[in-house]
Amino acid sequence: MTSMIDIALFYIKQGFAVFPVHSINASGHCTCGNPTCGPPGTHGKQGKHPIAEAVPHGHKDATLNPHVASAWFKKYPWANIAIATGELSGNLVVIDIDNKPDRGIMGEETWFELRETFNNEPETPNVLTGSGGRHIYFRVPGELAIRSGTNKLGAGIDVRALGGYVVAPPSLHISGNRYDWDADLGIETTAIMELPEWLAKKLKDTPQKITRNAPAILLSQREVNEIRSALNTINPDERDTWLEIGMALHSTYADMQAYELWRTWSEQSNKYDPREQLRVWRSFTPEQGITIASLFHHAKNAGWFRPEPEAVSLSDIEPTITSHSLEEPQKLYEPPGLTGQLVAFMNDTALYRQPAFNTIAALCFLGCIMGGKVSGTTGVRTNLYGAAIGPTACGKEHAVKVIKHLAQSVAGLEDFLGGETIASGQAILTRLSIHSNILFQLDEFGLMLKSLMSTGAAHHHTEIMKNLMTLYSKSNSTYLSTEYADQKARPRITIDYPCVCMYGTSTPSEFYGALGSASIANGFLNRIIIVNPKMGRRQRQRNRISKKNIPDDIITTLENLRDLAAGDGDLAEILKTNPAVIQKSPDCIDFADSIELYIDNEYTESIGKNSEGMWGRVFEQIEKIAVIVAVANCPDKPMITHEIYQWASNFVIYHTHTTIKALLTNVSDTHYEKLKNSFLKEIENSKNRGLTTYEMSRKKPFNQIKPGERSDIIADLLDSGLIQFAEISTGGRGRSAYIALQSA
Repeated sequence: MTSMIDIALFYIKQGFAVFPVHSINASGHCTCGNPTCGPPGTHGKQGKHPIAEAVPHGHKDATLNPHVASAWFKKYPWANIAIATGELSGNLVVIDIDNKPDRGIMGEETWFELRETFNNEPETPNVLTGSGGRHIYFRVPGELAIRSGTNKLGAGIDVRALGGYVVAPPSLHISGNRYDWDADLGIETTAIMELPEWLAKKLKDTPQKITRNAPAILLSQREVNEIRSALNTINPDERDTWLEIGMALHSTYADMQAYELWRTWSEQSNKYDPREQLRVWRSFTPEQGITIASLFHHAKNAGWFRPEPEAVSLSDIEPTITSHSLEEPQKLYEPPGLTGQLVAFMNDTALYRQPAFNTIAALCFLGCIMGGKVSGTTGVRTNLYGAAIGPTACGKEHAVKVIKHLAQSVAGLEDFLGGETIASGQAILTRLSIHSNILFQLDEFGLMLKSLMSTGAAHHHTEIMKNLMTLYSKSNSTYLSTEYADQKARPRITIDYPCVCMYGTSTPSEFYGALGSASIANGFLNRIIIVNPKMGRRQRQRNRISKKNIPDDIITTLENLRDLAAGDGDLAEILKTNPAVIQKSPDCIDFADSIELYIDNEYTESIGKNSEGMWGRVFEQIEKIAVIVAVANCPDKPMITHEIYQWASNFVIYHTHTTIKALLTNVSDTHYEKLKNSFLKEIENSKNRGLTTYEMSRKKPFNQIKPGERSDIIADLLDSGLIQFAEISTGGRGRSAYIALQSA
């Protein structure tokens, strides 16, 4: 049998979003190992439910990314394959016909009556299920929403559409049979037909439009020319590449402008199909993990070189920030203007000065106040997630107290503060429905993450993670909550331009202990700016001032930000649709281009090292912070200057580097990763003296495994850029040794 990896990749080529689910082991039980899952011969989810370690949100984590799918089925080669139905798979609808005579269920009889009534047996792919039933595959028009349901077409006929999934061939059923494509109506020989009108009428009892609410963000002519130049080097004939380029362009939010770039490029292929092109485009979602950096990565592999921006080079930020140096840039925690004054006030009132924590807390507070009123030229809003990681009683909670006091001292700002704990995902939405700008200051953030990410987490906890991720991406559009059957008890919540900001505090052990390697790739961590400074000896500040003595400049600016309007007219209406766009000064534009180039290079260099995902939102975060600092500096006539942008770049890039290093050092799921981390820690402990090969052979943990395995781990650390082999001068005879790059 062809490997599950190959089959999963084949389904992705068909436009199906796939994910792994449990299978049946040799003893006839579900591979989940849970005895309550059901013994052989019973009905239930045996061999059908998602593998929580891989896809904690079930079918919502299904992917069209071949790299992600390959990693899943390489790790779980025994897994069954599931296909998410609905919009994720190009508006796929599957009619699930169940035949269980022993239980009086004969879906085929119901289906026969239906098709006889309309004299229509659709010619579309069919799957013969392991239980003796059938799955019939259809597509629906993009404007028609059909939801999953049990017995939706009558006894024994379920529908799998929005919010559902089906198990796909050649998955193994609890009966011992495998799912298989019909010999005459298989996916390789039969095109999926559009849902017949008679069937659509039976299903669209509550139709509604599927809308993509994010407004288009037009690409500049420079960006269009750059993308066209890169596309000219990429072959559109390979479907995997074709899909990834489409998702990359979709991620720009440039709507039909981006679609036209994709369509024009695709026309160069003999496989071009205009109807298929538009269908696949409509199936893309912004949360699929592919960014425009993927397009440039493909182009560079094909020999394309991006022209350097004129006048400004990366020397403005190097060598203080490089992938090989984690030295803290000067004035990293002294932001320009009013933001800097606010951070200084927090520092001066603290028992223990913690400028790193105070800086990220101040940015989150200011971003919350101005949320919905301003945006950057790329369309970013000012919602920001930050995390302060430090030992107990080090002073990371001081910023929370100051922000509370400031909010209570300026009329109207207290409404912006959310609770210090979040009980459920619904609680977030309820609070936002009252006030669309909210700052959550969360203590014990690491413990909260642990409860959210744990296997078997309660639904109301997993909804917290889901809502925080979605709301982050919906700040420049409208958020529509889940539809429930009982609309009176649980009505749908609609929130226009939500601005959720978050400042969480945690100890390192709680924070990193809550994470697994999948956390780096699932898109949640790269939404958070994680501040984890080196901690020296704690020193009490003896001449601190009272937090009650708020400088007048800070009070005045906070009042101005509270009252900030985007234009003339009715404030409530204007702020929803027409934020003030904060421009960059002329000398800042080329510098921003050079920063984007730097980030693209870091993303490319990180591919294969389990850290590329952390670079996915770095440019977006820089743009957000630059807008926040510029508006706070001068609410009347804000402008993003070169100074502001360089500070924002240094702040975000530095903490991205330190976060990646901390994650690779502290997060390990496998025995291999734990060994790798222990090797790195020992090399770091050797400082500038380093460790020679001979010294490793006589020292734990190096001498606890075979020399060949030891060499593989050392090679991995070298390839990851975490260590290097160097000639070291010791004052006498030199030595060749491995040293950690941070110690270099």
